Amino acid sequence: MYEIQFEPHPMQLMRHRAWQIQQWTLQCCHKAKQQLGFEPIFGMDTALALLGISRKSEESTVTIVLPSSQKRSRFPRGIECRTWSKIMTDGYCVRVFDVWCTTPEATFAQMQRKINLENSIILADRLLCRDQLLRRSTLWKLQDFLLATKYLVKVDQGIRALRLAETGTDSPAESRLRLELLQRGFPNPKVNYELKGEDGESRFLDLAYPQFNIALEYNGQHHLKQYIQDSSRLNVLQAQQWKVFYAWDSTLYDEYEADCYFANIETAMRNEGLKGVLRARTLTELVDGRRRNKKVGR
Repeated sequence: MYEIQFEPHPMQLMRHRAWQIQQWTLQCCHKAKQQLGFEPIFGMDTALALLGISRKSEESTVTIVLPSSQKRSRFPRGIECRTWSKIMTDGYCVRVFDVWCTTPEATFAQMQRKINLENSIILADRLLCRDQLLRRSTLWKLQDFLLATKYLVKVDQGIRALRLAETGTDSPAESRLRLELLQRGFPNPKVNYELKGEDGESRFLDLAYPQFNIALEYNGQHHLKQYIQDSSRLNVLQAQQWKVFYAWDSTLYDEYEADCYFANIETAMRNEGLKGVLRARTLTELVDGRRRNKKVGR
């Protein structure tokens, strides 16, 4: 169900990275099975990695999940154990290739004890991504699982995180860019907004405000190799009077650069008729549910 059976082309960046993560983690899990002498269920970061998400290739420690009744005090080096009384319940485990791990929904729930609110939203976005091969769940499946497991540590954080999660994202960096917009008071942008050119070809914008003809594009280092293609794409957007603001890693992590970047976007929006004051909010305030649907006027 979640296996990437064949190596994707390296130009398919997200798919190829997910395949690499899966393959490395499978090796680690096979080694752990031999050391343990039984069929374990892998959870937490290891389960995410078996799903093709987030694991660093050099990391070899794996996490297994046992029923509380089978708790042990010692495990071989490189294996850590968590207990979960309901781990053997239907809907909690899935087989990926020839190993067992927690389902995407169970993994998201269990990860709440380890990650903060921002990373919880980003993880939800990743599980709901646009790529059908890499999409691991739906908003409703995640929500239903969390509501059924309210006894878990910090499960309420996951429920709140889903209020800001978006289906159809492409990368964690784009999610961070979107969350930064919201915290600075901007309205919620459209994710992977489809725009058709006069040639009839569809182009997808990372984040977009169609009412202002403004788009935000996140550029990773790989985009340097796609400069010609991206320039052609930009020409089409400019022909339709779109203003495109490109963000890089430094945009998200350099405070001065970020302030300048978002100030330019606000100026462009006001030139297009944005009204009202952009009021900064923390993620905690944003997920409380009271302002999520409030619109900024034009």
